Amino acid sequence: MAPSIWQIMIVILIGVIWAVPLWKMLPRTGLPKQLALLMFLPVVGTIALVVLIWIMAYRDWPSNEQVEVAK
Repeated sequence: MAPSIWQIMIVILIGVIWAVPLWKMLPRTGLPKQLALLMFLPVVGTIALVVLIWIMAYRDWPSNEQVEVAK
């Protein structure tokens, strides 16, 4: 059974909701912004999101470097 147009639209909407903020955040951590496009793949996007959140949580961000210099 093929997915309906509504199911396809929901997948695209969820992909946009996650991809746009990631597109902006990934370059700040030194990762390629194209990784955000993985959010449009239902299963791969979910796994990639979890992995990217963990990577971004432990990477140095530019604001962290500025705070350390100020100390």
